[in-house]
Amino acid sequence: MSSPTPHGDKLRALSENDKLPPSDRPRVKAAIARYEAWIDELDDTRGTGESVVLPMVTSLNRYKTHIDLDIIFDSSENFLYRQKGQLKLDNTIVEEFLPRLVRRVFADHLTDSDMLMGPVTAFSQLRFDSDLTNIAAGGGMAIRAKDQDFAMARPLFLNASHRRDFEDAIETKHTSPMSLPR
Repeated sequence: MSSPTPHGDKLRALSENDKLPPSDRPRVKAAIARYEAWIDELDDTRGTGESVVLPMVTSLNRYKTHIDLDIIFDSSENFLYRQKGQLKLDNTIVEEFLPRLVRRVFADHLTDSDMLMGPVTAFSQLRFDSDLTNIAAGGGMAIRAKDQDFAMARPLFLNASHRRDFEDAIETKHTSPMSLPR
C-alpha cells in the first residue's frame, strides 16, 4: 500500500511557485532533498510494533523543526512565514507521517484487505427526510460525506426502507479512498 505524499507535493509545488522569493528557492530545493532523506529514514527504520515509535517520532520532530525553523522562520524574506497557512508546509508533515507510523506499528494487525488507511472520504452525517405524511423511498436517507486527511476505516454499507422486504430501498456505501494526489 503506497503512502500519500501531501507534504512532498506541497514542497514541490512551492519550488515551482512564481511568488517564491529568489533567495528562498535554494532553501526550498534543499528542503526537498531533506524531505526525501527523511522519508528514506522513516522507511529504513527497523522493526514493527512499539519498537518503531520512538525512532520514527524522533525523526519526525527533527524534520518538523527543520522545516519550521530553518526553512520558514529563518528565511530573510517573509513570504514563507506570511503564507504559512496557505502553503500548508508544516501541517502536511504530520498528515504524511501518520500513515507511515500506523502501518509500521500495527503491521501485524493490518492484513485485512478491506481496511482503508490514509486519506478517505467517510460518512459524517446521516439523516432521514421522511415523516408520517411524506413517505420517501428509503425513508429519505440522506448521507453527508467528508474528506478525512487520515483515517483507519472499513467500508460501510447502508440499506434503508420503510418496507420489511426492502422494496423502494436506498442503498449506499461509504468510506472510500480519496483520489490522490490531492
